[in-house]
Amino acid sequence: MNDSATRLKYLSGFGAHRESEAVEGALPVGQNSPQRPAFGLYAEQLSGSAFTAPRSQNLRSWLYRLRPAAMHAPFAPMPASAWATAGHAEAEATPDRLRWMPLAQPAPGTDFLDGLAARLMKQQTPLGAYLDPIADKLLVITSFIVLGVIDGVPMWLAIIVVSRDVLIITGYGIIVFLTDERPEVNPSLIGKWSTLLQLFTLGVALALLHNPKLMNPWMRDIFIGSTAVLTVLSGVQYIYRGFLWLQNKAPSISRIS
Repeated sequence: MNDSATRLKYLSGFGAHRESEAVEGALPVGQNSPQRPAFGLYAEQLSGSAFTAPRSQNLRSWLYRLRPAAMHAPFAPMPASAWATAGHAEAEATPDRLRWMPLAQPAPGTDFLDGLAARLMKQQTPLGAYLDPIADKLLVITSFIVLGVIDGVPMWLAIIVVSRDVLIITGYGIIVFLTDERPEVNPSLIGKWSTLLQLFTLGVALALLHNPKLMNPWMRDIFIGSTAVLTVLSGVQYIYRGFLWLQNKAPSISRIS
């Protein structure tokens, strides 16, 4: 017997952990899931323990496959006459991969259903009356800022949208400071159309990021231009209404003097 056939090799692993490889160098050294396994293999962990088991009792195997398990076609049952196993009349266990699919978040365009249900069921609260529009504005503002940074929409449009809301909030704060009153602000028709166009423009921008061929460029420009015009008009209208309200309250304002 020659020396090469009888040469002993070290079998790594502790606590009954063992490893074997069909091709030398296929297994990673010092780690289980490298970013790029050797030979283009896919690293997968096969767990044999419940996720609540202590770490010291976990039973698992690291496999390095030519193709990931997700590419495996669904398994087909074999005739039971060829083998025997424990009974499973209560439920049929499947070897196929399973996953939990969370419910999709509702689109911003359906948010009005929540408000409509609250109004019809008379479940409106003062806190919700403040938080709901704040949440909507934060969603729109942050979306335009992010899309402006990644060139999903023109940065000047994001600046217009953010500036309008900043001016409205600042003006409302000035009114509260000068009059010690919190006037009720009813959204105008132009403001509603402005918000609707902003949401449509965000949806169009996200769709075009996914597939630029979904819409002609001139249609995108129409959405952007219409959103900019209505946003500016609604901002001017709100500012004008604020000045009118202050003018009517001017005789009773004590902090001006």
